[in-house]
Amino acid sequence: MVEIISIVSHFAGEESGKRFEHLIQKVGAHEPKQTHCEVFFIGLKPSARGKGIGKSLLKPVLDYADTKQVGCYLVSSSPRNISFYERHGFQKFCPIEISDSYSMTGMWRDFAN
Repeated sequence: MVEIISIVSHFAGEESGKRFEHLIQKVGAHEPKQTHCEVFFIGLKPSARGKGIGKSLLKPVLDYADTKQVGCYLVSSSPRNISFYERHGFQKFCPIEISDSYSMTGMWRDFAN
């Protein structure tokens, strides 16, 4: 993680590196302790939304988690994405307060038989 923070600092500036490190610490403190798969990042341009692309990116991870019989965890950075994740079996797991004006939502999905 130190190397990633260093890369962020190098390309985006020292202040951005510090904000990224703060974010990682806050998010990491809420990480589930049990064995799980994790959706690290899904991002789509607005013009690509609503076309099934997000579903096709998420499906292999969920299939893998189901095969291994482990839960799946992700952090939603935007409230508008929560309903998408809920349609794929995720439930709100925990709020993650990043600052006084910004929070994220940890979400969990049990494996499907």
